[in-house]
Amino acid sequence: MRTRLTTGILAWCLVLLMAGGVFAGERKLSLWWTVEYSAEEKAALESIISDFQKQTGIKVEWSGYSSTDLWAKVMAGIEAGNPPDVSQVLSHSLVLLADRGLLMDVSDLMEKYKADMIPAGVEASYIWNSKANKRSYYCIPFGLYTLTINYWTTDIKKAGYDKLPSDWNGFWGAFEKAQTVTGIPATGWSLSDRAEFDVSWPVEQFITAFGGRLMKDGKLDLSPENRKAVIEALKFHTKWYLEGKAPKGVTEWGDPDNNTNLQTHKMSVTLNATLSIPRWFYDKERDKYFNETASANYPQPGPYGKPYPVLTNIYPMIIPANAPNPKEAKEFVDFFMQKKNYDKYIRGLEARFFPMYKSTFDDPYFANQKDPHIYPTRQHFFGPAAPINFMLHPAYAKFVIGHGWHKMVARVAVDKWTPEKAADEALENLKRTFERY
Repeated sequence: MRTRLTTGILAWCLVLLMAGGVFAGERKLSLWWTVEYSAEEKAALESIISDFQKQTGIKVEWSGYSSTDLWAKVMAGIEAGNPPDVSQVLSHSLVLLADRGLLMDVSDLMEKYKADMIPAGVEASYIWNSKANKRSYYCIPFGLYTLTINYWTTDIKKAGYDKLPSDWNGFWGAFEKAQTVTGIPATGWSLSDRAEFDVSWPVEQFITAFGGRLMKDGKLDLSPENRKAVIEALKFHTKWYLEGKAPKGVTEWGDPDNNTNLQTHKMSVTLNATLSIPRWFYDKERDKYFNETASANYPQPGPYGKPYPVLTNIYPMIIPANAPNPKEAKEFVDFFMQKKNYDKYIRGLEARFFPMYKSTFDDPYFANQKDPHIYPTRQHFFGPAAPINFMLHPAYAKFVIGHGWHKMVARVAVDKWTPEKAADEALENLKRTFERY
């Protein structure tokens, strides 16, 4: 009898232990995320994680890093065989990881969401994989961003404008006129090798405005028309500095310097990949956010009288191909992208990134026409839009990461080369990068 009783007790203990996960294995996943921005963003993420754990029983072990540390850690972790299950990643790093076959194909998840997604963001997420010899969805894009135009409305008003002209020459001419009235440099963006997107993205956007499209149907196009567009874009990009219409230090600027120089009113307008500059005003000097500064739509049509697309990019999350808990990772991503959870998170980003879901743009936060920064930038995604070129081919991404456009700009701004010579050198380097690939 004692033996039977003991055996029965042991059997029940075994059942309880297995139910508790000791033998069966506790379901879990690791999540790596950035935590250097707003408290609202972190709170929204933590709320989603808590709800997910309660609903699924899957434990989320999440770690927060600065963006710089995160990108390096993700790359190292994947290559060393010690990756997270889910992570954010930089878009150009995404292209290279996907090309090497290091990311999970998440097409089944994207099919659930993409009907409500901004088309340019969906296109940017359809990435080439050389190992599989195909394009597919190797990320879930949860944020969109574009090159924003941030400016001081007070300078424009002093130059006699109630609002910025909408045509190309009139738009940029307004800032030139403002400089003659205020003495404040008209523009300011980095012409230095010390910056990243703050150099390459404006170059790409100006090339597009001058009628160029270097990537067509997934292939590099170095036609005479595109060469001309690169030359004209380079002239426009550097002329402000060469003509004394930008702060003298732009050839030494790193990524934060355009922010601080606009915030301290040392120039009238700048270009920036997010609304971080207006957000600073909102947090620190709110009256200037609403009454002294604004963000602008791009002037249309372009300098040759033709409309052009505004370039957009994605903020993606990935599941590494060697993720230790792939099933749980996909469950978390799916939960995160459910509309009620997604809207909670994207609202917490406070317009640092914009929604992927078209329906989320109907939220009053994004649709408020009285907001001088969010609403004008919102319109970029609903006019002519296209993914930035480095998302379309890994060779192009390598060229950008290697500062190919930076070197071209420096040739003109610092070395005093002609735009034609500098453009030809850059395009030859771009061609060779594709050939080596």
